Amino acid sequence: MLRLCERELGDRERWACARRLKAARLPRVKSLDEFDFTAQPSLNRALIVELSRCEFIDRRESVILLGGPGTGKTHVAIGLAVAACQRGKKVRFLRVTELLTQLLEAREERVLGRLRGQLARLDLLVLDEFGYVPARWVRDCCST
Repeated sequence: MLRLCERELGDRERWACARRLKAARLPRVKSLDEFDFTAQPSLNRALIVELSRCEFIDRRESVILLGGPGTGKTHVAIGLAVAACQRGKKVRFLRVTELLTQLLEAREERVLGRLRGQLARLDLLVLDEFGYVPARWVRDCCST
């Protein structure tokens, strides 16, 4: 009976994690175990492993990944998002252009408060491709 209960709990956690991963809308699921740290020797592996424990989320801290194209920023961000989902966190992945578009549309439709509430309920919001956002979009989105 104990093994049956343990199996049921394990199955429920796997299903819950799968639901959280689907809700996160990751472009693809990648783990940090798949990341090639030898290709990026300047990346602090110990720090990434520490971040994968997701304690920064509980402390309400932000993480900013900087680097040129092809350095693995998105892979690391997705890996941290997957780790957060595995730890029961509510996660959402968005490209910054998508977020700004959603904010502008919500403002036009007068549902900005609802969108802000949805975003506020997340434990982790991953914003990707910030450097590709035209400054005028940010200005238009942030002006009242």
